[in-house]
Amino acid sequence: MIKRMKAATYICQITEGSLKVVTSCVSDGGKREIQDIDFQKITPGLSDQELSEKITQMFRKLGFKNSPIIVALPCSKVTCRQFKVPAQAAGEIEKIASLQAARYLPYPAEELVTGYQVISTSSDGYSLINLVIVHKDVITRTLKMFERLKATDVSIILSSYGLSLFYDQVSSNVSPLVMFVDFNGIDSEVVILRDKQVLFSRSFKLFSQQPGVEQQCVDEISKSLDIYHKESTKDQLPQIVFMAQAATPEVRNVLKGQFGAPAAELIFPESLKISAKVKEFLKNSEDSFLSLLGLGLEEVADSLNLLPRQLKEKITLLSLRKERKTIAVFVLATLLIFSFAVNRHLDNKARYLLRLKEELSKIAKEAAPLEGIEKRFRFISGGSQGKDSTLDLIRELYQIIPSEIKLVTFSYEEGEKVVVRGQARELNPVFAFVGKLEKSPAFKTFKIKIRYATWHNNRSGALVDFEVICSKKNAKSSE
Repeated sequence: MIKRMKAATYICQITEGSLKVVTSCVSDGGKREIQDIDFQKITPGLSDQELSEKITQMFRKLGFKNSPIIVALPCSKVTCRQFKVPAQAAGEIEKIASLQAARYLPYPAEELVTGYQVISTSSDGYSLINLVIVHKDVITRTLKMFERLKATDVSIILSSYGLSLFYDQVSSNVSPLVMFVDFNGIDSEVVILRDKQVLFSRSFKLFSQQPGVEQQCVDEISKSLDIYHKESTKDQLPQIVFMAQAATPEVRNVLKGQFGAPAAELIFPESLKISAKVKEFLKNSEDSFLSLLGLGLEEVADSLNLLPRQLKEKITLLSLRKERKTIAVFVLATLLIFSFAVNRHLDNKARYLLRLKEELSKIAKEAAPLEGIEKRFRFISGGSQGKDSTLDLIRELYQIIPSEIKLVTFSYEEGEKVVVRGQARELNPVFAFVGKLEKSPAFKTFKIKIRYATWHNNRSGALVDFEVICSKKNAKSSE
């Protein structure tokens, strides 16, 4: 039996010295398989235009036809931090994460793009997350590389999560806490994992042809462990694992027993869904494709997609329109087919009409979720036209404001917005206050947004000054 493969997804990585692409397809059975691969050495210092030309040539060589693209962003271009947030809903976590990003990089929040993975949740409503932060210029430059292809569906994922997914494919019963080492020359990377979750990642340069590469490798792994233990409260030493064919014999020997426990060597299992052509290529390659293979074999959570929020919403709308057009064409084709059938077989008219109703019923079920999405978009963009009582808003505000918050000013522009300014000792009460505003019936016609939350010192200690803007959902805000 011949397996039929659906449209391909292209997974790409642009490193300092190479361009790499693999294609992943989904069979009728729902299994992902790596079908094709391409690789090209590049000279460091190429212009963005030259890189774009080379990428376009590689993708067209692999038969690209406006398929989805996943870019594995090298670990060296991002910053990752773990911290707890007072939320567990995805929307609330995303808001807090984007606001907190500016604490770790010296840029305004609007110049940063974030992604996150929830590591654990607690009964008190908190979530421990791994926050991924990257400057918007890096994302913009990466997306421009694919403009010549006229690609409409591009995702950008941190390479560390590709390594995590690949390790999940090839590992068996290894220690739950592991440091997975990806030997990839000047773009080598270590990632510490627990139960498919990335706890820590770091890139380093490794020049295999230079003398002393074994000690250099040991030094980089030791440095990574030191940084991890400083950032983490966990004292457990992770088990070091790596792909056997990726390391030189000298490096393999020096790793074994060097860190308190023998380093485990992994091999490509025969069951891994990779075509014979790709397997043959990987056997003879000195470069690593592990991150790309992982992203091609498993799905990644949308929360890790490092695209600006506005662009994500635009892609969602384009996808929605495309699906609606497909359904419309299908309905039209069905109607035409059955119309011809009725004209040719008038004596069987009743039977054809029954079949047509059945087909339309199936289509209606498929279209129902899309109609629900469209209604939600209309609700978000349309809002409410009703008038709000100032007294009702003030009464509701004083009922829900936490005791830890001191209200400084309250202003209301009828039919436009409410502006609340206050002070608190910590950020958490501010986030809790915003969460209550969003759930409040009195503020249901408003879009709640923290305009700023900044620290300052006074005689009584550190305080957080904040401003919350509640804009009418059907009004054009000047903010």
